[in-house]
Amino acid sequence: MADQDCKQLDEIAENERWLAVYSTPAPSADSVERAKAAARDAARSEAGRQRRTWRIWHGVSGAAAAIALCVLVGGRARQVTKQGDTQLGQADPMPVLPEQSYESITRISTFDEELSELEDWSAQASWSVSGASLFEIMDEALDEESLDAPGENGSS
Repeated sequence: MADQDCKQLDEIAENERWLAVYSTPAPSADSVERAKAAARDAARSEAGRQRRTWRIWHGVSGAAAAIALCVLVGGRARQVTKQGDTQLGQADPMPVLPEQSYESITRISTFDEELSELEDWSAQASWSVSGASLFEIMDEALDEESLDAPGENGSS
């Protein structure tokens, strides 16, 4: 036991020793008779009423009601689903993409192809160059861009 539990038990024992010193007064005959009469009256009034107990048939009827409810809900759902499928199939047109989305799809696919080309190039390129060689490579790349597209960024 924990230290706190032991202290609590010691305190209870000490209080019981203190109470043992004092005598417990005996109840009067009148109060004992009144308590007995009240207990008899309560027992009689309880016996007069029909006790509500849970009988076996209560559980059986509850289970039967639950099963019946499941069968009814399932049957109703089956009916609604069968009718709903044909109505929805005839009423809903096939979805069509708007014209603007074709342009976006074309741009995205082109961008994806360019990215895959860049990934292929970067995988084959040597990235172990020194600072001077990197400067030369970048200078060449910028010069090639200026030759391809004059007047844009990177042109001299």
